[in-house]
Amino acid sequence: MWYTGNFTAEAMELAAAWGFTVKTMKLFTWIKLNKLAMERIDRAIQEERLLDSWDFIELLNTETRMNGGNYTRSNTEDVLIAIRGNGLPRQSASVKQVVYSCLGEHSQKPREVHYRLEQLYGNVPRIELFARESMDGWDLYGNESPVNNIEFINGVNFITND
Repeated sequence: MWYTGNFTAEAMELAAAWGFTVKTMKLFTWIKLNKLAMERIDRAIQEERLLDSWDFIELLNTETRMNGGNYTRSNTEDVLIAIRGNGLPRQSASVKQVVYSCLGEHSQKPREVHYRLEQLYGNVPRIELFARESMDGWDLYGNESPVNNIEFINGVNFITND
């Protein structure tokens, strides 16, 4: 489940209300880059303005999205992992936590996270709650989803596919 730093407690409460146990609050951390970051980084490389690794790190920091924030300017979102029972065995030990990705449309999340989850857990049933776009191999549910292909039944502890 995606959440932002201001809503850590609410994310944990929601997972618990749905009967899940949070295993880690930091499965993935998306470092949000400005929409034009890739173009500007490519231009800096082509113009040979990156003389060393410090120049690259400085440019990367410059290209991180600057949002509001109570303490620092928030520019990340996190994915927590919560399970029922024993959870799923890890299929790959090479999946990294940090995701650098440019902002897309409003509330759109990077597809890279979907790909990493598929690597991490293999070919298993997948659902994205509050999804805003379709992904092959994923069920969707949410008030802004292009399609809701999951039916939730009040008071029942399982999900049925249409």
